[in-house]
Amino acid sequence: SKGRPGCIYTEKANSKAFTDYNTIIYGHNMKSGAMFRTLHNFEDSTVFDTDKYVYIYTKEKVFSYEIFAAYTSDAGHILYENKFDSAEHMQSYLEEALKTAKFNGYVRDGVNVDGNSAIVTLSTGTTDSSERYLVQAVLINE
Repeated sequence: SKGRPGCIYTEKANSKAFTDYNTIIYGHNMKSGAMFRTLHNFEDSTVFDTDKYVYIYTKEKVFSYEIFAAYTSDAGHILYENKFDSAEHMQSYLEEALKTAKFNGYVRDGVNVDGNSAIVTLSTGTTDSSERYLVQAVLINE
């Protein structure tokens, strides 16, 4: 519904059934701690090491994801600047994302994620408008 400060949302280009290679979910970085402010907790290695899963509840089912990366990225539009129409394009995106994550955050070893995977990207702002903070997780069960 309309109102301040908005809501957590997915892109119109993403399937609401979470069937895309990469479903992006956006939420504001609210000072009050609401929405996606707590994603920044993953900047702490202890949180990244201990909090391993994301659960998404829909009317039809519950999706379970395992977190594989948390990092600061540029503010580019992920869906419009990358192709997600094939496993090859997804693999290419993952290689670049993981390279950035190793440099600007954390990557969890031992998580099986590849071009055939379905992932969710949780995205929020930082204090720098040219950046986004991302937590990414791979679908493990629905």
